Amino acid sequence: MEFLEWIFLIFLNDIGVVPISQDEVTAYPRAIPKLKAIAITLREGSREEQMTNEEFEKQIEQMLAIQRQLQESDLRRAERLDRVDEQLTRITEQQLQADRKFDLLTEQQMQTEQKFDRLIDVVNLQTQRLSGVIEVLGLQNEQVQELFGRVEMLERRKES
Repeated sequence: MEFLEWIFLIFLNDIGVVPISQDEVTAYPRAIPKLKAIAITLREGSREEQMTNEEFEKQIEQMLAIQRQLQESDLRRAERLDRVDEQLTRITEQQLQADRKFDLLTEQQMQTEQKFDRLIDVVNLQTQRLSGVIEVLGLQNEQVQELFGRVEMLERRKES
């Protein structure tokens, strides 16, 4: 239903000419108080004296002004919602990028930890090998000293 038809139906309902349902009345809920005030003014004016065409046109202009205000308000609200939606989209994209970066960093950390664990294993293995070499060298050193001791003993026997 066009806005003007709706306004006239409200007006006609208020002066008792055409009954309309509550659903039709609440089609533009923010305008109802203003429109009812205009309708009451029109109704009271029609009771007291016949409304002139000029007054009637003035009332219609007021109603059209109200309609424009409502449309402009709705347009501003829609524009704000669009801006909020764009901001939300940007924030969502940034969050997705941050999540991807976090996943990448987590993967890199896991790889670094695995490399570190392998390095520790290599160091432990080398330490074990070195311990084995030191043990062998220690045994060989004992054997060498034992041989030197025998050689000295043999040299003393020879000299004596």
